Amino acid sequence: MSRKARLLLSGIAVILGATFISGALVLNSSLGKTVESMFSTVYDTVDIQVSPAEQNPFGGPSPVPAEVVDQVGDVDGVAEATGLVQDGSGIIRIVGKNGKVIPAFGAPVIGINWTPIEDPAELREGREPLADDEVVVNQALLNATGYKVGEELPLITVNSEVTEFTIVGSVGYSGGRDSIAGEQSIMFTLDAARANLMTEPDAFTVIDVKTEDGTDLTEVRDAIAAQLGDQYQVQTGEDLAAEQTEMFSALLSVFNYLLLGFGAVALIVSVFLIINTFSIIVAQRTRELALFRAMGAGRGQITGSVLLEAFIIGLLSGLLGLAFGIGLGYLGTVAMSSSAGESMTAELAVPMSAVLAAMGVGIGVTMLAALLPAINASRVPPIAALREASSTVRPVKLFAILGGLLLALGGTGLVLSLTEQLGGGDDRILSTFASLGVIFIGAIVFTPVVAKPLVSLIGAIMSWSMPGKLGRRNSSRNPRRTAITASALMIGITLVTAVGVLFSSAQASIAKFFENTMSADILITGTQTGQAIPTYDIELTDEVRRLDGVDQVASIYIEELTIDGREYYVQATDNLAGLTDMQGDTVASGQVTEFGADDIALYQGTADNLGLEVGDTVSVTFSGATRRRPSP
Repeated sequence: MSRKARLLLSGIAVILGATFISGALVLNSSLGKTVESMFSTVYDTVDIQVSPAEQNPFGGPSPVPAEVVDQVGDVDGVAEATGLVQDGSGIIRIVGKNGKVIPAFGAPVIGINWTPIEDPAELREGREPLADDEVVVNQALLNATGYKVGEELPLITVNSEVTEFTIVGSVGYSGGRDSIAGEQSIMFTLDAARANLMTEPDAFTVIDVKTEDGTDLTEVRDAIAAQLGDQYQVQTGEDLAAEQTEMFSALLSVFNYLLLGFGAVALIVSVFLIINTFSIIVAQRTRELALFRAMGAGRGQITGSVLLEAFIIGLLSGLLGLAFGIGLGYLGTVAMSSSAGESMTAELAVPMSAVLAAMGVGIGVTMLAALLPAINASRVPPIAALREASSTVRPVKLFAILGGLLLALGGTGLVLSLTEQLGGGDDRILSTFASLGVIFIGAIVFTPVVAKPLVSLIGAIMSWSMPGKLGRRNSSRNPRRTAITASALMIGITLVTAVGVLFSSAQASIAKFFENTMSADILITGTQTGQAIPTYDIELTDEVRRLDGVDQVASIYIEELTIDGREYYVQATDNLAGLTDMQGDTVASGQVTEFGADDIALYQGTADNLGLEVGDTVSVTFSGATRRRPSP
């Protein structure tokens, strides 16, 4: 406490390390809890829901016959079974006020038949739809498109034609929300929903089930599943929320890994800072500690006193770092939730891993950082220490040998990986990253060896004044301490540089890929809003071909098939020569100009993986489970 500035600065090093690592873990958990809470709200009013086990792979909902609703309603424990027609696969599109289709990026557009309003929904303006050309929309759609109640809303539906509907009302949700999960909802009459969302005149897409009071949802769910068989999927509201949360969490996994990566780098940098800080502190206190030795204190007492101080500093700094980390993680969650709209409310989650990490950095790393300097200080003879502040000249031979070996090993591995002499495919990528890691560690270990000559070289340029000369001599006096400081800075610069190069290289690689492999001038595709493959009317191809200025057109039909138990995507086209030309494909062997109904062509990599050559016959299973044996 007699040296408050030194105490504060050493504590800040520990606080920063604990803050960054705990903040990353809190942000990770809080985002997961926020997503889970959002989907729990979405399905809060759903007891049980019945849907087809297999969804339509080409867009549009799969039908549920009307008689299935009666079957579900007859199950014991079911109070009410309501058939619904709804679709969120992107089959319904909104035409903006400028006459162009609004791109369906981000929030999905959901079409559904009108049902009586119940919490959390609330009718904010207008009335329910009574005619087949009337719709009610949620406030999120009005905010995004600029349409108002009473205006005409042009939609492109399952028939691929633009149809205008009158907006007769708008709905919101409790808590002042304009949507539940960022979606844009359009509510039709039942007949209009069937006509515009599906092709079945007397069917539904899902069945919402209300159970009788006091019944066990699991038992009713299992009874419905037993009644319907494996053609239908029966889930409780909790099941649906968990499923959606898992799907959304998968999308967040990459971001979470990135956060944890930043946290790990922050931890490494913090370790260097803490070690360096305590090395300097103990070195500054050598005379003080030597005086204790002269008064009769033993080596163990000297070491114990330093470690006790480190424990107190680590404990207090770890607690402060944890508090700051929780605040930082929550602020990040609020920022990301706000970008998703008012439908996502930030939730705070503090996992035990964040607490353990903060205290581990605070107490564990701090005590380990202070241990070696404390031991070294306790070994200094009292008389020698009283004569000299500290003995800072230490050999770096071991660092030279170990660092040199690591650099040589990593460099050799990198050369072999880049020249494809070490590993192949994913193994080559792993060996490259492993070699870079060894080089990185070797550079850190070797830094004390080059610190003194580099400082002398830089100092010759910079030390033109007395402060500069003092700085040069101080930096070269203890190469190991200088190396630790430089290593911490090197890691930070490496991180910033690596992230910048990663994103710029990815952008350049994608641009180069399309520049070299895609010679088509225009691509016409459906908007992918779910797992279903977007489709369009085949007549559109002929219309495009008749346009002035069009040289060639190739339509592509995408399907999934299975070969030897492995799934692949297959393309069918009406202009094979044009497609291969516009995609930049080259023919390695055989011919791909004229195909019969049972002919296929494989990319060379796929053929190599399957062990196939031109002339072989292979059995394939399409998603419709029709087994075919194409000719070579």
